[in-house]
Amino acid sequence: MADLKNLKKKVSTQKKKTNPKADSIDTGEASDLMNETIDTTQPEEKEKEKEKTKDLNFKVPVSFHKAFKKYAIVHDMSMKDLLEASFGYYQDQYKAK
Repeated sequence: MADLKNLKKKVSTQKKKTNPKADSIDTGEASDLMNETIDTTQPEEKEKEKEKTKDLNFKVPVSFHKAFKKYAIVHDMSMKDLLEASFGYYQDQYKAK
């Protein structure tokens, strides 16, 4: 199993790829593009943002925590998002009959 600290370091130190077309953009045009904001949130996500939050605290084994955190890091998601996705999948699979 890869060391979690090394994995975090590897993810955070990866260089960003540059766009070769970026040099051909006019400075004024590039400035306009940088200042432009695009709303990419889905309607459901907007509703979630408005919903109040409540802490959810429970103990899990250290090995489970490491595996859960590693999965979240590798898949570029927060542990909260992974928990919500997992629970959503569970609900879909085991709907009350």
